[in-house]
Amino acid sequence: MKIRNVLKFIYLYCQLALFDIFLNKKGFSYMFELYSRKYGKAGNRHLDESIIGNVMRDLHFLNVVCAWYLRKADCIHKTLLGYKLLSSRYRLALEMVVGIRKFPFSAHAWIRYEGKSLINEEDDKLYKIVLSSNQYKGERNEMVLDFRDG
Repeated sequence: MKIRNVLKFIYLYCQLALFDIFLNKKGFSYMFELYSRKYGKAGNRHLDESIIGNVMRDLHFLNVVCAWYLRKADCIHKTLLGYKLLSSRYRLALEMVVGIRKFPFSAHAWIRYEGKSLINEEDDKLYKIVLSSNQYKGERNEMVLDFRDG
């Protein structure tokens, strides 16, 4: 079991390093659209009791890898890599979103499943979604930034 965990750590660390290089080179918009189109088509399976433990374990492992990464790995890194990992490994119907809040101003990215945050339910309450991977899958019209209250 320890060898499997070490290999998984090395694999995810390399994936994170490659992603970080491409993110710095190509930019966020390009990477978000690429991952949305490439891995968004994979998802058609529902999250059931048989895989929920593995999914949560993989997300925890990704958090550990990001914590040990030599550079800063933000929510963008975790979201896009988690989306890729879960979509390709478990074929889940997921949604990547980016949200903002006004005061204090902040932006955050997270993964949603069936309209709810996969990790922290507070994300959906604290942030207004301004970007979704679904818009690249043809499930929604293009989202418009609207900073007005309401």
